[in-house]
Amino acid sequence: MNNRYLINNPISKRVIKSLSWFVILLSCGTANAQYTDHGEWSFSVLFGAHSPKLTALNNSVFKAPISGEGGIIIDEVTEEEAEKREFNFNEGLPTNSYGGKAAFELQWHANASHSLIFGVGSWEKDAVSQSTGEIPTQGELYTIDFERRAKISYAEYSLGWRYTFLKKKNFLMYTRSSFHEVFDIDYREDFVFTYPPRGVDAGFRRIRVIEAQTASLFVGQVAVGGEWFFLKWLALGMEAGYMLGESSVQLRDVNLLTDFLPRDNIGFSDSGSIAYYNDHDGLEETAPRLEAKKMKINFSGWQVMFRVNIYY
Repeated sequence: MNNRYLINNPISKRVIKSLSWFVILLSCGTANAQYTDHGEWSFSVLFGAHSPKLTALNNSVFKAPISGEGGIIIDEVTEEEAEKREFNFNEGLPTNSYGGKAAFELQWHANASHSLIFGVGSWEKDAVSQSTGEIPTQGELYTIDFERRAKISYAEYSLGWRYTFLKKKNFLMYTRSSFHEVFDIDYREDFVFTYPPRGVDAGFRRIRVIEAQTASLFVGQVAVGGEWFFLKWLALGMEAGYMLGESSVQLRDVNLLTDFLPRDNIGFSDSGSIAYYNDHDGLEETAPRLEAKKMKINFSGWQVMFRVNIYY
C-alpha cells in the first residue's frame, strides 16, 4: 500500500495518535511493575478463519450466470451466419464466506495484565465450480467443459491492546481490542473454456480473467481468548472475536484479460466487468436481471484464530 496514503489517511492518524497516548500512559503507570512470569515479549504465529459478510459477492456475483452469444455458420464458402445462438452457464459458485487467515503478532507485556499488540496478516477465500454446456465458437456449436474460479484476498496490519483478566498456573484468559488497516484488497475470477477435439482438429482452451482492486478499509475488532502453557516460554491458544468495518468499499480498476480471438466470433454479456445479478432491490413483481456493475464489499464478520505463542 502507498505509504503516503497511510500518512494522509485521517483514520490512520487517529489510530496512531490514540495508541501513542496509550503507550505513554501505560509506560508511566507500569514503570515499576513486574512483567509477566513468562517474559516481557512474545511472538505469535496465528492461523484460522475469518467469515466476512460479503453479501454482494455471495448473493449477486456468485449467482450471476456467464452468458453471451455467437454466430453459427451454415455456408463455409460464404461464411453466412444462419443465426445468433445464445449460451448460458448457470452453475453458480459456492456462497460460503469462510476464508483462511494467517498472521504474525509481536506483543509487549507491560505487566502481568496489560499488553500492546503489533500484527500483520493476510486472508484469502477461494470458490470453484465446474459444469458442461454448449457454446457457439468459430461458427460451430461445441459442447465444452467450463470451470469458474473466484478468489478474494486482503492484507492487513493491526495495533491493539490485550487485557489478561484470569491467570492460573498454566492457563490464562484475556480480552483484546485492535485496529486493523485492511489493504491490498484483490478480487479475481477465472473462466476456463475447454474445447474437445473435433475430427482431425485438436482440442483447445480459451481463458478469460477479470481482476479488480481497491485500496484500503479500516476495521475494528474485539475478541476473547485463552492460552495453555506447555512450557514456561511456550503456549498454545485460541481466540474468537468480531471484526466490524467502518463502511463498504467499492472494487475499482476492473481489468479484463482474455485469449479469445476475433475469429472465435463470440461475445459476452458482462462487457468485461464483474457480472452482477440484480434483483431490483427485492421487488417481487420485477423479474431479476443480469447487470454489469462495480461491486461493494464489507469485511465485518466473525473470526476464530489459533495461536502458537513464544515468550522471551
